[in-house]
Amino acid sequence: MTLQPGDTAHAVLVVINASVVCNHPVKATQIKVFPPGQFRVQSVPLASLGCPGKSVPRIDSVHPGAGIPFFSIR
Repeated sequence: MTLQPGDTAHAVLVVINASVVCNHPVKATQIKVFPPGQFRVQSVPLASLGCPGKSVPRIDSVHPGAGIPFFSIR
């Protein structure tokens, strides 16, 4: 998908309950993301439980438009 200036897109972040796939989940405070067109990672606050050595959160898909209408983190 290619965005034009002023266009928006959103991704669906799926987070599985870590205690389902892990015997000893740990507290996570952030995720690291690569913004579109960027090559440097940014940390974004996200309190959750993680499972060392297993990938619990994943991106389901990217869709055009705002995920939450009229919401922006800018």
